Amino acid sequence: MTAEWAQVGVGIFGLLGLAFTIHFARNAWKEAQATNKQTRDQFAVERRAWCSVEPSDPSVHFEGRNAIGQAEIVVRNVGQSPALRVDFFQLGWTAKADEKNLADAIDRARTDPPPAGMTIFPGQTYNYPVSWIYNNATDEYGPKLSFLQGWVSYWVAGDTRRHFTPFIVMYRFDVNEGARLGGAGANLFRLSLSAD
Repeated sequence: MTAEWAQVGVGIFGLLGLAFTIHFARNAWKEAQATNKQTRDQFAVERRAWCSVEPSDPSVHFEGRNAIGQAEIVVRNVGQSPALRVDFFQLGWTAKADEKNLADAIDRARTDPPPAGMTIFPGQTYNYPVSWIYNNATDEYGPKLSFLQGWVSYWVAGDTRRHFTPFIVMYRFDVNEGARLGGAGANLFRLSLSAD
């Protein structure tokens, strides 16, 4: 009878050993999965598409008392993979920069993505034409300012969310005596909103 109890004791210790082995193997498997996910996420960030925005200098001419401006917003994929379903959106022209309004509009746009867009490959650019009218520009001499607010949105392969690059561009030109056009230029505002 003692030998039988010894076998039962060995069997119980064997089962306990197996349970501990399974427990530690399961924990090691979970840690390996977490490390694998972290590595995949880091790889995706390093290899993903990133779109930058740069304004071109405007050309401005007069039609009667109004100034007509034309320029381009240059979108460049500075990332390592294609930017998919790229969409350009002009929130509008304003008399001053309004970053809060831009942030609110982007939040609304996140819930209503565009159905399609273009693909911009790494290192490539796309130029979006923009134009505006400054009414009664010749009524007073001096500098004239217009602000274009908007964003470029795009998708990254393997990601389930839409990415945004917001921008505010200040276009300026001068109206000199005799309604002659002075220096025209464009400045990209530094925003507290960041590309994501």
